[in-house]
Amino acid sequence: MMDDLTLTEVMQDPLISLVLKADGIDDTSFANSLESARRRFIDQGLERLRQESADHFYRRLGHTIQWS
Repeated sequence: MMDDLTLTEVMQDPLISLVLKADGIDDTSFANSLESARRRFIDQGLERLRQESADHFYRRLGHTIQWS
């Protein structure tokens, strides 16, 4: 099984460099795009985790409260 490349490995990969050059994309723009995607991915994961934690909390709370 292959692991994902690190940002450093992506930026040093000769094939990726050739594709970027052919597409007219400079290294800095590409690195910034990857960083932006990384932040969005993390933010979405954190939001999902917050929602799951809140759901779990309220489910547990509902089981411990005796409604009259």
